[in-house]
Amino acid sequence: MPALGLRHLVPSSVLAGRWVVVLVCYLDDSGKDKHNPITSLGGYAAPEESWALFEREAEPVFQKYIGDEPLHAKDLYHGEKIYEGWSVLQKQSFAAQLCMKLYPLRPLSGFSFSVRNATYSTRALEAIKRKLRKRTVTPYTFCMIGILNWILTDLEVGKIANEGGLALVLEAGNEHNNEAKKAFDDIKRIHGLDCLKSLSFVEKTECRAIQMADLFAFYTRRHKRKFEIAGQEPPVDPVLQVLLENLRQRSLVANDFGPEIKASRFFAGDS
Repeated sequence: MPALGLRHLVPSSVLAGRWVVVLVCYLDDSGKDKHNPITSLGGYAAPEESWALFEREAEPVFQKYIGDEPLHAKDLYHGEKIYEGWSVLQKQSFAAQLCMKLYPLRPLSGFSFSVRNATYSTRALEAIKRKLRKRTVTPYTFCMIGILNWILTDLEVGKIANEGGLALVLEAGNEHNNEAKKAFDDIKRIHGLDCLKSLSFVEKTECRAIQMADLFAFYTRRHKRKFEIAGQEPPVDPVLQVLLENLRQRSLVANDFGPEIKASRFFAGDS
């Protein structure tokens, strides 16, 4: 797999030098199974030049461990396909060496936003029946908007995003991507947020950064799901422990929704 600079991934108008920096949040969703109780979206936010540098510097690590193959966190976790026979130590080493290429590229933040699907569906239906809203967005889009809000209101990353611009990059192929794009455009238009520059989509096979987002999204979601099942904090997976070390990150599982829940009225799709 050739190392790709970010200039291949977002519209050229965004990178034409009109803004000092474009903050890019690579997001990938985990738990696509319709029977999964939690929908999660997760990834990293960093300036575009940092992502371009990561793509170049991390490629030797990918080549050492998996060659031209794309990183699929689910296969890594289960020790399947190209990861068959890998020890826990080998998985940790792979993740650690990738983090060594990405985490020094400051400012960098990790974000993971999750929704309890059953509760969200129940509250969405209640809102429509009570005529509080005409429609609601899917949990996938809700998670994207939640992360968008986090970024824009963050003391460090938000300052960069508001002053320099924000571009989101999502993995291509999700059935709800068109809805997410519409929500992004609506928020920009309704609230006059000119700092929102673009939302684009990229195939996982074409971008190492989106593969890193997959790694973070998958492992954080699994941890949250175990917590939901057990009702208490579970042991941290060794790979997740590596991913969280020295990372400025924010995560949440949203488990209730409605007008009385702070900020959820807008997020659930009033636009």
